[in-house]
Amino acid sequence: MDKLQESKTRATIISRRIRERAELKARKKIDSFALSVSDYERDLVELAIAQEAWQHVISSGIDPKFVFVHPIMLQQSPDVSLHYRGIALLSLKRVQTIAGSVVSWEDGSWPKNRRPTTEKCQKIARLYNSIISSIIMDADDWVLENGYRNVLATIGITADGSIRNIIGREGEKAVQNALVAWLQTQSRIDLRPYTGTDATEPTKDWMLSNEVRMTFGIDPDIAFKRKVRNGEWQIVATIEIKAGTDPAGALERLGAFQKSAGETPNTSKDYLIVGVCTAEMGKRLKALGFRLEQIFDLSEIINDPEKWEQFTQEIFHHGLRLL
Repeated sequence: MDKLQESKTRATIISRRIRERAELKARKKIDSFALSVSDYERDLVELAIAQEAWQHVISSGIDPKFVFVHPIMLQQSPDVSLHYRGIALLSLKRVQTIAGSVVSWEDGSWPKNRRPTTEKCQKIARLYNSIISSIIMDADDWVLENGYRNVLATIGITADGSIRNIIGREGEKAVQNALVAWLQTQSRIDLRPYTGTDATEPTKDWMLSNEVRMTFGIDPDIAFKRKVRNGEWQIVATIEIKAGTDPAGALERLGAFQKSAGETPNTSKDYLIVGVCTAEMGKRLKALGFRLEQIFDLSEIINDPEKWEQFTQEIFHHGLRLL
């Protein structure tokens, strides 16, 4: 996926998420809760609501349930987490790190007939309320509209994080599809589905010869295995695909590659396909002394026939000796 297409995809998905108006649905549920000021006031400390922030909300005539979350609300309707996480400008990842995952609460996958534990709801509520209190105390003129704008911003940020995963999957899929299509044209490679008992999905496990097998998976994205004497499959080469084109995330992608490469045999020939390779990323790879055979540019190998030819020759001729 090139940068222009990536930008279009990002803009389209974020726009679509905002148009879904999930924040309005959450707000409607919050409005239905019969919680009074006194329900909060007797537990301000336990709820991690700062006294100064509380006084500001009350003196401004704002219904506190639209600002501060009570654990009862999270237990009865976990999806309202979006509203308060949004006001607090917290990412899903940060919430998970500090207090536990709320992804299933917000994406609708949490079972309707099951309630989250009281302990977890209290922990999440305290996190949200403490951050919201800090935001309110930092602004002399804070109004509820500020909170609503924060929610929309958080939805956009959350969607952007999801897009990175989508872009990654699209990059992997593009390489995988291109490989299968190319292998089908090679008379010297006997491409057919692998049907052993340890096979993954039919379209993700392929035989390239009687002794070499190609598997599409996770960590590594693509693994080539050769059958050894005892009948087991040993990894002989891998391809890791990091499709993102944001330079700021390049070092993060390097960390992911380190994890994958560290789990392959010392004799394996490892290749890396990236959406962007910064000078610092290349320097780090060299300094870490990885047995990396070669780095390929994703856009080049997908869009340039000559670069694709170089890529396939490196993998299947020099690496696997199948051509």
